[in-house]
Amino acid sequence: MLFINKAHSNLFIQFIKKDRWLLIGLFLGIFITVLILGITFPADDLTQLQGFDELLGNPIFEIFLGSLISLSNLQGWFAMGWFSVSWWIGIPFGFYLGIQIFTHEIAQGTADHLLTAPVSRREVLAIRYFSAALELLMMSLSIFLGIYLSFLFLDIDFPLLDTIGVITLDYLFFLTAMTLTLFFSLILVEIKRSLIVTGIIYISSYFFQAFGSLNPDLKILRSFSIFEARPLMEIYVTSATEKILPNFGILIVISGLLFMISFFIIERVEIRKR
Repeated sequence: MLFINKAHSNLFIQFIKKDRWLLIGLFLGIFITVLILGITFPADDLTQLQGFDELLGNPIFEIFLGSLISLSNLQGWFAMGWFSVSWWIGIPFGFYLGIQIFTHEIAQGTADHLLTAPVSRREVLAIRYFSAALELLMMSLSIFLGIYLSFLFLDIDFPLLDTIGVITLDYLFFLTAMTLTLFFSLILVEIKRSLIVTGIIYISSYFFQAFGSLNPDLKILRSFSIFEARPLMEIYVTSATEKILPNFGILIVISGLLFMISFFIIERVEIRKR
């Protein structure tokens, strides 16, 4: 059980404290950006958005946004303006946290110091993983607050369940990126190689999704794409939240299996002393 003694709580505080300024900057930056995006929605003159709606008919946009996206409502505005690009922040942050959990300490030569506390490697891994997952959750919370205040400012009914559903799915998507990076970093025990391998997996997934969506004959490629587990943003626009429930399970299983394997192999990781 986590935090059953002072050593456990110290590990948690140490991890969060190390990234405190990055976390504060990320939280405020995302919150302000989302809020500005929301309050600049031209609710009183939607005619100026017609050109953008025509642009969204492009097959390239339909790959990830779907064919039902329209900027003429605030949900479509956020789907295009924020959710469609959110992984460009969430995935790199997940990569960063996956490295920070353990492999960064090995690279810096501080892993021995970390393990001088009366805790096992597995306890260190579990506590620091939980801490990193909490940091990702704080990032997702900043998105939620920005969207909520935007709807409130514009006096538009807030789609609570739809917003929670899509943000939760994005959170699980970023958590999977973090766990995958952690897994490869423990196997390769080298930061650059771990990031290269994880990056190749995500870039390949992107192209599998793109080619499988653009060419019906290559549809099978989408089965090998992790982006397939991130539903089209039209789910948010059409309030089809129930369609994302299977994707919750997919990402939870992937993250859970990778963490369990990491939990067992960490005892075999060689820590080079400097």
